[in-house]
Amino acid sequence: MGIFADALEKHLLEQGPEDEVECAIDNIQSTVEEKTALSDLVLHSIQMTQEGEWMELAPEEDDIKFGDFDGSLEYLHLWDEHEMVRDMEIFEEEFALDTALSIPHEARPSSPSDGIFDQQDSTNVPVKILHLGDDYYTGQSPFGKVYIPRHITYNVRGIIEDRWNKSRGGNNPPTLDAPWMGDITMNVRVMGPHCNLPLRCNHLISTQ
Repeated sequence: MGIFADALEKHLLEQGPEDEVECAIDNIQSTVEEKTALSDLVLHSIQMTQEGEWMELAPEEDDIKFGDFDGSLEYLHLWDEHEMVRDMEIFEEEFALDTALSIPHEARPSSPSDGIFDQQDSTNVPVKILHLGDDYYTGQSPFGKVYIPRHITYNVRGIIEDRWNKSRGGNNPPTLDAPWMGDITMNVRVMGPHCNLPLRCNHLISTQ
């Protein structure tokens, strides 16, 4: 309880006369259950600063359960991993881009190839289409998101329609995450740190 005592002492030293009166009134009017709950809350908030990333929210013997899980906190860890999936993917994409761009320009090839940047900071990558906007599209590549300008979107739309017609699509609507869609190989270029999307599509490599 050393941490709790230190925090309590610091709080008391920062109190003014009005705060002391208010605390005294609260203490008189509050129930034992409310005092216990407040004590647990303060202790928990202090302990959170001492815990690592995988802090257990409740001991095994408590009755906090979700779904079909019974007496196990493993689901909490799995849920944390699920919530952080996109954050981890972004980290991997940024790391891959930084690693690829760390090669000096004079040591790069003069023309782009698959996953290797050339001296003009461009490369060929598979891109999964994410969003079809009115003025531009966006896609996802191993190096991060890709901005697809309007003059290229017409060709992308043609590829999407062609793949949909060839697959016949079954009875399902033409959603971009369906297996028939797949990726479109594009030549992309680094846009720089001033842009929200790290890559810009120069032209399409895939034609169908």
